[in-house]
Amino acid sequence: MQVAIDGWLEQHGAAVRSQRDHLLAIYAKAKSVPSPVADTKVDAADLLFHNTSPFKDKQVAGANAEILALEKARDPDALPAEGELRVPASTEFLRVLELAAQERNSLLNQSLDPIEQQVESKLKWLDRESSKLLGLKYVVLLRQTEYVPPEFAGKSFLSGLYRADALVFRVADETLVGTVSVGVRNKAQVMTKFSLKNGSDAKDALKRDLEDGIRPVTVADVLKAMK
Repeated sequence: MQVAIDGWLEQHGAAVRSQRDHLLAIYAKAKSVPSPVADTKVDAADLLFHNTSPFKDKQVAGANAEILALEKARDPDALPAEGELRVPASTEFLRVLELAAQERNSLLNQSLDPIEQQVESKLKWLDRESSKLLGLKYVVLLRQTEYVPPEFAGKSFLSGLYRADALVFRVADETLVGTVSVGVRNKAQVMTKFSLKNGSDAKDALKRDLEDGIRPVTVADVLKAMK
């Protein structure tokens, strides 16, 4: 398997590294975009998102855009800062080179050769994640501008609020092609969706409800700005 991963890195490593370099440059540019943004037309007629549920394997054929928290473009392992919400999205495709190297290095301490199915499975995973990265034509970086935590008291609650700048970049030339202000509030029926026994559980549920709503709202608002 070590030989197989070496071959994969030799064949794909340069292209994957180049794409990550574009994203790092985009992160730096996004940090300097004035906030809050004014809504603009998104100049990306061919932009196509994957499915709006970030952790499902189902992919949309020809999809070329992804939504990420701003800091994820720099560091896929970055955790939300205090007072920031999590933007739910799989970021393994951003770490494909590091993960390939980890798999290769782990073999140095492995006494038995991996079975052929293991090798094939690992290479398929590398191909899938790198294809997602290399197929990325646009990236939408969410930069939080406001978060009002939901408040829970007894059987009633005050809806929480999340707002963010959605910065749409074309990856190849690192160009900002549009900005959209996005926002989401808790759904009115969120409290009936969970079995809640105490206030902390309720607050966690309400926070998750906001986090789960970020992606579909951003998709809808970006697509609307393209019209």
